[in-house]
Amino acid sequence: VVHYGSARRHKMLTVHHFHPLAKNIFQGMAFAWLFLGWALSVTFDVHENIKLRRLGTFALNPKAEAILFTQSEYVQGTDSSHSTLYYISGPEKEPIQVCPLNVHASNVLYSSANNLYYFTDISSALDSAVNALYSFDPDTQLCTLLSNLPVDIDAIKVSPDGSLLAFSADVYIYNHTNRPLTNTKLEQERLAALPYKAKVFTEGYMRHWDEEAWPGLYRHLFVAPLPMTGLVTEDTVVDIMPGFDGDAPLKPFGGTESFAFSHDGSRLAFTTQIGGHKQWMTNDSIYYVDIIRHASAAHRSVRISSTAPTCLTCTNDGRDANPVFSSTDPDLLYYLSMNEPTSESDMLRLRRVSVSSQEINDLSPSFDGSFDAFTLARDEDVVFVLAHIKARAVILQCRISLGITMDTCTTVFTGGEVSQYEFTAGENRIYMSLSSFQFPADIFSLPLSFVDRSTLTISEAERVTAINADIMEHWDKLYRPEEFYLKSEIDGALVHSFFFHPHNNFDTSRDKCPLILYVHGGPESPWDDSWSYRWNPQILVEQGYCVLATNFHGSGSFGEEFQKSIRQHWFDIPVDDTMSAWKYVHETYSYVDKEKTCAMGASYGGTHVNWLMGHTDNITCFIVHDGIFDLTSFGLDTDELFFVIREMGGPVWEQFEMYERWNPARSAKNFSKPALVIHGGKDFRIHEYHGIALFQSLQLRGVPSRFIYFPTQSHWVWQPQESVVWHTEVVAWLDKYLKE
Repeated sequence: VVHYGSARRHKMLTVHHFHPLAKNIFQGMAFAWLFLGWALSVTFDVHENIKLRRLGTFALNPKAEAILFTQSEYVQGTDSSHSTLYYISGPEKEPIQVCPLNVHASNVLYSSANNLYYFTDISSALDSAVNALYSFDPDTQLCTLLSNLPVDIDAIKVSPDGSLLAFSADVYIYNHTNRPLTNTKLEQERLAALPYKAKVFTEGYMRHWDEEAWPGLYRHLFVAPLPMTGLVTEDTVVDIMPGFDGDAPLKPFGGTESFAFSHDGSRLAFTTQIGGHKQWMTNDSIYYVDIIRHASAAHRSVRISSTAPTCLTCTNDGRDANPVFSSTDPDLLYYLSMNEPTSESDMLRLRRVSVSSQEINDLSPSFDGSFDAFTLARDEDVVFVLAHIKARAVILQCRISLGITMDTCTTVFTGGEVSQYEFTAGENRIYMSLSSFQFPADIFSLPLSFVDRSTLTISEAERVTAINADIMEHWDKLYRPEEFYLKSEIDGALVHSFFFHPHNNFDTSRDKCPLILYVHGGPESPWDDSWSYRWNPQILVEQGYCVLATNFHGSGSFGEEFQKSIRQHWFDIPVDDTMSAWKYVHETYSYVDKEKTCAMGASYGGTHVNWLMGHTDNITCFIVHDGIFDLTSFGLDTDELFFVIREMGGPVWEQFEMYERWNPARSAKNFSKPALVIHGGKDFRIHEYHGIALFQSLQLRGVPSRFIYFPTQSHWVWQPQESVVWHTEVVAWLDKYLKE
C-alpha cells in the first residue's frame, strides 16, 4: 500500500499571493474565514450549489492584463439563467458589470489589432431574436451590435490583423444557394409549417447526445469582412464549406478550438468529418482554405480561392483536432491527433503538418498521456501543454527540439481543474479558470519564471475573481479529501482513490459514517480534483456520508497502458479495484460503518453498479443513473457506435460473446438489494430503455426499487429545478437504507 497523507496533513487551500486585481474584493472579510474554513451557519447542499454563479469564458488583453468575462446565474425558482459581462480594466481594478442589457453573453474574445473585445448574445434589436455578434470597447465601455444575419451564429474568431470574422451557423446543404443563411431560415419555416413531423434518414446520426438530428442540416463555418462601421450582413458572408455534409465545429461539443486563422489571415484551418459514417468512425480531419481579400471603397470584402477546401490530415484514420498555425509561417500548422480509428479515448498527441507538402511530423510520440490543449510560445520551439496527470490538471512547458516526453517537459503548474488558460504578452504570467473539490471555478493567475523555478501549485495561485464570495462565506468549511494508492493484485499497477469523510460536527473517535462507492463514467473519465455542479461528493459528505471515489483501471491521466486496460475488461479488473479500495477503507478507518454501503454511478459508472448489483451481496443499496442494463442491445441502440465497437473489440455480430460476457442483464436473476434507478428521456447515449428495463427487472424480482424519470433531461441532469429533485431523491434513498 502506498498511502498519501490524511486530510489533516494536507496543505489546505491558501493564497500566498493576493493578486492586485482582487485587492478590494474581500474588504471587510476575514482572510482566513474565506479561504481556510469559515463559520458556520450554512450546510452546502443542492440549493447552495445551484445558487452559485458560474464562470463562463474570459478574454485577456495580454498587454494591459485587462479581462472581459461572462458569469451565469440561474433565476431563482426557474430553469432560466442570465449570462452577463464583467470587465477588469487592469491591476488595482475590481470587476464591474458592463453592458447590463446583454444577458445571454458568450464566446468572448479579444482582438489586439482592434483593441476590442467581441462576444455573441441574443439581439433584441433585429427583426427576429437571433444570436448575433457584438463588440465591447474598453475605452468607452460600450457594447455595439455588429451583425444582422437571419439565423443564430455561435463560435466566433477574429483574424490576427483584425479584418476578418469567422463564425459558425447551422445551414441546410441541400438546395444550396448563394444565400445559405436566408435559405436555412426559409427552410426552417417551411418544415415547421408541415402537417407532419416525420423525418427520413439515409445516413448519419438520427439523434446525437440530446439533439434530434435533421437530415441535411450541418454546422458550417463562414468568413466575412469585419467592417470598421456598419453590420456584418449576408451580402458579404461566404460559406467556406459549401455542400459539405459535415459539421465545423463538430457537434455537439466543438468550439473555437476547432478552427484557426493563419497569422496573416490568408488561410483558415478547421476540423470536420464528412460522409455518412460518423456514428462508427472518428475520422475527424483538418482542412484548410485560402482566403483572398479584395479592398473596395465601400468596405473590405472577401472571397474564397477555391470552392473545395483541401484536407491536410486525411491520411490518418484517427481523430485530428485543435489546429493552430505558426505565428510566423502560414505554411506550418500544429494540431492534436489520435492514431486509432473508431476511438474516442486514444491519446491526443502533438503533430505538425506543412500545408504545401502535407508532410506530417509527430512531435510527441513518446509522451505517456493525452494533450487537452496547447499554446505555442513566441519561440515556437517551446509549447505550453494542458494535460491531466494523476487526477489533476497540469500545465507543462515543453521544448520540441528535445522531444516531448514526461521527462523532458517542465511542469509549470499542477493542481485542481483548469478549463482555460491565457498568457500575458511577455509570457511572464498565466491567467486561468481554476476549480477544485473545495471551490467552483474562478479566474486565477500565476507569475512565471523559467529560471530556478519549482512547480507552482494550487496553493500559489493568485485569485483574480471571487464571483461567489458572498455565498460561500456562510458555508461550513469544505475539506480536501485524503488520497491513497493500492497495488493491484492482478497486474501490480498502483490504483488511486479519493476518500472523503465528514468533518463538520463529526467526531471520528465517536461517530460512524455510512460509505458511498462513487463510480465514475467514461469509463475513461477519472475522478479529478474539480468542482461539479451535478456529481459533487461534498454534498453527500455534508449529509454525513463517507465517499470513496476510485480511479480504477481504465481511468484517464494515469498513463496510456492503464487507461486502455479496460478495453474488453469492463468488470473484472475495474470491479476488483473498486472492491479492493472498499475493503481497504473498512480496514483502515474505524469510523466507517462496515454494515452500510451504497454504490452509485452514472453512465459507465451506472453500468458498473448494475454489474455489482448482480455479483455482490455485501452492498446495502444501489443508485444507477443512465446506466447500461443490456450491453448487447446498447451495441446498436447508442448514438456513437464507435465507442462500444472500440471498447468491446468490434460490433455485436463479431464480438457477441464479449458483449454477453459483460452484459449486466444476464445477472438480473441475482438482483436482491434495494435500487434507485434514474434516467433521462433525452439521453441518446444510453437509451431510456435501459433504465426502464432495469426497473422492471427489479420489480419482477420483488426488489425494493424506485424509478425517477426526467423526460426533458439528457445524459446529465443539468436544469436546476430538476437537479433539486435528483438530489432530494438520492439523499432520501441513502438516508432510508443507510441511516434508518
